[in-house]
Amino acid sequence: MKLLWWDRDGLTLYYRRLEEGTFRFPTTNDPEARSIEISSQELSLVLWGIDPASVKRPKRYVCANR
Repeated sequence: MKLLWWDRDGLTLYYRRLEEGTFRFPTTNDPEARSIEISSQELSLVLWGIDPASVKRPKRYVCANR
């Protein structure tokens, strides 16, 4: 996988190769989409070779009294 990262000061090229398996990216419902935006947590999972769809995330609650 090659990742081009813009940090507002310049571009950085990251390269990552898995020894086994494939990278599993999150999917989108739009068949015409040419790109997707993912969170830093999802990117971390993808780079470690973990399918983001297989991770169970607990519900987060927001205090309504604020």
